[in-house]
Amino acid sequence: MTVASARERRPSPTAPVAATSLLVEGHVQLMVPAEWAVRRIPAGGAGSARVEVISPVDPEAVVHVTQVRVNPTETLAATAETLRAAMAKESPGVFTDFKADDRKADRPAVTYTEVRPGHDIVWTVLLDDDLRIGIGCQFMRDSYVDIRKACDMAIQTVRKVISGN
Repeated sequence: MTVASARERRPSPTAPVAATSLLVEGHVQLMVPAEWAVRRIPAGGAGSARVEVISPVDPEAVVHVTQVRVNPTETLAATAETLRAAMAKESPGVFTDFKADDRKADRPAVTYTEVRPGHDIVWTVLLDDDLRIGIGCQFMRDSYVDIRKACDMAIQTVRKVISGN
């Protein structure tokens, strides 16, 4: 019978842990990759006010974060109808894959894809009390894998900031 010694055992390799930062913007907080740049986009022009978290490797890999105050009694079904009505005003094909009753990071969500020239944005819309939070994961066509970890982390960790108000 042969017994392996402790010296012969090798630790199993582990994946490197990426550095993260807590991003607090307006009424939300979430974890984002620490080395990614943060850019604030005011309301007006193309889309609503948002924060963009941009990959240092690929400027097309962006996590968008939007937030809108809503009635605390708003349901996910009402959110879906609001989004569906807004999408109906756009050109056909801009919004696809709409799911009014989806789940992301084990959270109920409305999801859809926004198709733009050169890239797509996969949106996850969540409700947290009186806040509608949108996490948009932008990527070059056929390269979602490049942003998946940052998006999953944002969706899993985004929360309403509790204030004394």
